Amino acid sequence: IAVIQLLQLLDREGGKGSFTENTIDERLQFFRMQQRGYQGPSFATIAGYAENGAIIHYKAKPDCGKVIEPPGILLVDSGGQYMWGTTDITRTVAIAQPQKDISKEIAQTLGEEVKVNYTLVLKGHIAIARAVFPEGTTGAQIDSLARQYLWEQGLDYAHGTGHGVGCYLSVHEESASISPRGNKPFMPGMVITNEPGYYKEGEYGIRIENVMLVRKTKNYDADKGKGGKTTLCFETLSLVPFDKNLIVESMLTDEEIAWLREYYRQIEDKILPNLGEELKKWVKDQISFVF
Repeated sequence: IAVIQLLQLLDREGGKGSFTENTIDERLQFFRMQQRGYQGPSFATIAGYAENGAIIHYKAKPDCGKVIEPPGILLVDSGGQYMWGTTDITRTVAIAQPQKDISKEIAQTLGEEVKVNYTLVLKGHIAIARAVFPEGTTGAQIDSLARQYLWEQGLDYAHGTGHGVGCYLSVHEESASISPRGNKPFMPGMVITNEPGYYKEGEYGIRIENVMLVRKTKNYDADKGKGGKTTLCFETLSLVPFDKNLIVESMLTDEEIAWLREYYRQIEDKILPNLGEELKKWVKDQISFVF
């Protein structure tokens, strides 16, 4: 809810030049403080605008954060510690001049490649989220699912696709991970991030991150009874819309649209009842393109 509040604020006010990378962090912490059970940030927020977004572990210095002057794209990677768990989520959003068509302005000023590359990252994110795999599978075996669409264009990113998330462990937990070095097998109950990205040095950064739960598939017991390999899958826990202004819909397959549709249905069912009317209307507009 706190992240949705921030994204709606940025959509409405972000193009006016009144925000900096530091104030974005401050507003996000303010929104989180309104939530029941919030204990503080789970790590230092990464709010990187324009070329700063291309610095993977960027942290704005106090009172020296870059001013959000549109047009451009903003990467916000943040998390909270709550009484019942730890969160970690990244969204990348387009920032445009007030009263402008954000999607068109980004394409015209930064080039269509920004939207194309965002969509390639989203396709990789969905591929991981949809993965079904036998018990014993490691992160190294499925890491390429997230990179395949970038690889086809000669692109890549210089970090792992996902890490374990532990409760009150500064986000990172040394369990299974999704990366070329991830050699520990996934087990039901593990919590893992899904965060592919792309970074163009000196220009912009893209990352899309959700937290997922490793669980048994519906056919787990049936497969076991038949003597076949039992299978696992991921359940996405983070429920926040993606920026529709950066998605090239024609690049998405029917299966990817179906995943997005189901993901957004979960947002409607689990998140919308907790929102005020204005915020609810904004979310419905963000997710409407898949219905």
